[in-house]
Amino acid sequence: QGFLVKSPDYSNYRVKSRCCLKSHGDCFVGERMIRAHSTPCWLDCIQNPEAITSLYDAPPELKNIFLHRISLQESGWACRVVLVSSELPARRPQRWGDCNVVHIELGVMEITELEIVGWPWERFGNATAICSESKVVFETAGVGFRVKVGSTARMSLCSVKGVLVEKEWLSKFQSNEHSVS
Repeated sequence: QGFLVKSPDYSNYRVKSRCCLKSHGDCFVGERMIRAHSTPCWLDCIQNPEAITSLYDAPPELKNIFLHRISLQESGWACRVVLVSSELPARRPQRWGDCNVVHIELGVMEITELEIVGWPWERFGNATAICSESKVVFETAGVGFRVKVGSTARMSLCSVKGVLVEKEWLSKFQSNEHSVS
């Protein structure tokens, strides 16, 4: 899985390949370390996490997300999942303007498992992605819905973009922060 050289101030971590140290919760991507998450790093399941690591000091936890869209297609990415997070990055591109949420679009190929249970109007919940050597499982669930996608290939980060949503919708988003477990 690679090697690392540790310095006391965390400035000189080096890794040969991307890995996540489950015991410490530190996530390494390339030669950059991302800290401050206690669960396995969902970025381990992404083949191209640079869009997230260049914007966030710590990757968003995918807690209290809104499942905006799932699409299945015959060609290209077999499945695309768009999540909306109110966790804004530390370094927002200027082109995002006054965004108040972030759309994270994931692409999945080589699907081995697909389960969709329920599709209520408001799909607030939590998402996880766990990978092993042979399989990636992405799951998101909330009140009245659950989506699970299994694949033999790592997911791709198709896009990360800032979006400005109406204040009414944003207040619904924020009111669900404590109701999602």
